[in-house]
Amino acid sequence: MCSPHLSIIIRTALASELPSLFHLHHQAFLPDPAISLLRRNCSSTSIRDWYWRKGVLPTLKDGTGTVLVAQQLDSKEIVGLAYFLKLTSKNPPTVPPPDSFPQGYNIEESAKMRESRIRWQNKLLSRYGEYIYLDSLAVSPAHQGKGYGSQLMSAVLEEAAKQRLNVALCAPAGKNEFYEKFGFEEVQKPVMLDDGKIQGFNSMLSKTVPVKVCDTEFR
Repeated sequence: MCSPHLSIIIRTALASELPSLFHLHHQAFLPDPAISLLRRNCSSTSIRDWYWRKGVLPTLKDGTGTVLVAQQLDSKEIVGLAYFLKLTSKNPPTVPPPDSFPQGYNIEESAKMRESRIRWQNKLLSRYGEYIYLDSLAVSPAHQGKGYGSQLMSAVLEEAAKQRLNVALCAPAGKNEFYEKFGFEEVQKPVMLDDGKIQGFNSMLSKTVPVKVCDTEFR
């Protein structure tokens, strides 16, 4: 994929770029209330490192995952990324084993979020058979508000249209409006954490290609 717009090019990430993308991803999501809750006695860097090693890299190796990057044409700086994977009956969402998490991680609260998300993902899987799950959309803090995130989102939807697949995602708190302008609809409210005192940062949203989803079917 190679899509130039707004003085940037959107393309598939190179393997050599992954370490720097980890840093970009980490910076884009600070401060993150969910990370603060889940890290307990470990650093947010440890959690992001775990996310890339245990979550992203295996899917890139087996071909189910894709990382797109937004790169400026003049400076060649990578200013954003989108990571998505294809979920199928042969590649369903899974829960990592407890011993795979970094030391000090809040496994109990993480389980609440993951169980809710996976339950929702499996409902969509049973309906569609396969679909694209947008796991992460991140833009460097210094370049946010310039339209790069929108271009990355458009590139993901373009890829989904080519494969004639629906798209689903979990939106960070306060970001529903961004995704709704692309036609996404909320199908599940954020998860309540810590006995209801802290609200989870994820709303579940879905977009069908080309038919829109009826959100009441997933409540």
